[in-house]
Amino acid sequence: MLRIVMIITVLLTGCSAQQSIEHIPAEQFVSAQERILKQLYLGKSKQDVLKLITYPRIHTFDVIEGASIYSYIEAINVDTNVNIGLYFKDDTLQSVMLDDDVSDLLSCRTLFKTNGKHWLSTGITPYHDWIKSKDQLSKGLNFRINHPKTTTEKTPAHTVIANTLTLIIYSPALLVAAPFMIHDEVTGKTEDEQKTITTRYELASTIQLGETEEHILAQLGQPEQTHSVIDANVLTYNGPSYSYGIKDGAVVWIEHFSMFELYNRQFGYGDALYGKTDCGSLDEFWKAAP
Repeated sequence: MLRIVMIITVLLTGCSAQQSIEHIPAEQFVSAQERILKQLYLGKSKQDVLKLITYPRIHTFDVIEGASIYSYIEAINVDTNVNIGLYFKDDTLQSVMLDDDVSDLLSCRTLFKTNGKHWLSTGITPYHDWIKSKDQLSKGLNFRINHPKTTTEKTPAHTVIANTLTLIIYSPALLVAAPFMIHDEVTGKTEDEQKTITTRYELASTIQLGETEEHILAQLGQPEQTHSVIDANVLTYNGPSYSYGIKDGAVVWIEHFSMFELYNRQFGYGDALYGKTDCGSLDEFWKAAP
């Protein structure tokens, strides 16, 4: 299930039941996706992959460890209702995942599944190995995968969500902001407050590996949370749901959604959403971790 659908379901809990209608993705959208995915191959450069995959992006991380850079991008094809996970090492494609494996990677990185520790607290190797083991290109990727979309009769809350998602389609950087934007609209943020929130997401998304802590503070102000992960100081901004790991004054890893922010925001019910996920070798790793 798409993460955004999960968020919307939580927000709409308690609303009266509506009659739902399923819409099957049109053949033109399925064929377009097939043409794009068939051009992927392991080892393809990140630059070339992102020229092909222009769908809105969510749940990404970039990590410098040793002499290598590890990057993950989750994209959503809104026309076929499919989530695509793209994993890179040193700017070359290492793994392509779809749907359940993409959802599982988010769940398996949450503090609900890692004994309350950040998933990078022992380094990236366990997750690197897990993601590579889930590669579907080498196992026969279903290029034509698609899922029906469900619509319901519109209530005011549904209208807010529809309008927000329409905006997101045309502004991929805002997709990470969706749960906050929807919540703020439903609970009555003013237009000026909403503009401030949107600007903060856009600023957060521009910060890159190697940039300085001073630059982050100048752009985003003081963080809502601070932590320490191995030898990195971590600044977490709850509104944009970004965390930045900083070592020797420079950014060495970035993630959004921030696992620290997600844990804080979903503390009361996150285990029900993520705790029962079968993470395979990662579950065994965390059981054995001190």
